[in-house]
Amino acid sequence: PKMILLDEPTSALDPKTTCRLLDLVVSLNEKHGITFVVVTHDMDVIKRTCDRVAYLQNGKLDFFGPTHEFFVKIENNEVSDFGKPLELEKGLLSANKKILRVLFWGTRTHEPVLWKIAKENDVMINILYGKIEEFKNGPFGTLIIGVEGEKQDLFVEKLRESVFFLEEVC
Repeated sequence: PKMILLDEPTSALDPKTTCRLLDLVVSLNEKHGITFVVVTHDMDVIKRTCDRVAYLQNGKLDFFGPTHEFFVKIENNEVSDFGKPLELEKGLLSANKKILRVLFWGTRTHEPVLWKIAKENDVMINILYGKIEEFKNGPFGTLIIGVEGEKQDLFVEKLRESVFFLEEVC
């Protein structure tokens, strides 16, 4: 077939069988060009198998696009069904410190972008949270950092040009 519909394909499977099934789906897609439409609530299934996401909310299409862009939307808490935004303790904040959420996509995930720009602008960074996940089409990294220094505005500007997504949290 050119297309296969999978409705909650991993909902009753053990972890080992889940991995084998998802590997099979990706393999069939890549080797034979079969399109899989996967209905799921499992974010790991989306990350491992999907090129694009169609998200329905209240019976209407709320999002359609690349998987990594969907997870930007989730991290922004616009998709309220999947988790809560990271809450930062007020004790982390000071008058001269910025808190940033930085998302990396693809090859930039494994490059020393943060270090280079911090060094060039003589700012101090503190990593408050970080993770890198493997999506079907490449790595996706999330960082929450604190930035201090006289040139922190220039640092933010340069970093924004070098990453997939950046927002000031505080």
